[in-house]
Amino acid sequence: MDQPGISKPGMSKVAIGASMMLGLLSIQYVLGKLTNLYVSLPTVADTQERTKELFTNWQYAGHIIVGMLLVVVGILLVIHSFKKKHAGMKMLSVIGLLALIVASYGGRAYVSSYNASDSLTMSLGFIVAMGVYGRFLSVVMTEK
Repeated sequence: MDQPGISKPGMSKVAIGASMMLGLLSIQYVLGKLTNLYVSLPTVADTQERTKELFTNWQYAGHIIVGMLLVVVGILLVIHSFKKKHAGMKMLSVIGLLALIVASYGGRAYVSSYNASDSLTMSLGFIVAMGVYGRFLSVVMTEK
């Protein structure tokens, strides 16, 4: 039986999700750096052929897979945050998901164009997401 004012032992789903986000974002950063350093960008004009050629590199493939996982976990965090009655959690989960979507858009656009501004968009989305999910975790851990 739950007693008022006494928290349950263990981490909540949103705390676990926020921790996962920070871990996945850290892995995403490393994979992005490895891709940047060790993957040669194909010169094929067709975007589908270019993407297929890029997927032969484990660094790039991992970067894409972790990116998709980030969006999925971000959506789950929004769902679980809206079950809570904490406006800050709701707001941060939505902002974090939007930052991930912006980063994903920038990455997809960069593979199509190799335009530096698209790479910058991806990086800025990542930085905002990392900051927002860090703050999100601190809000979740201090919630009563």
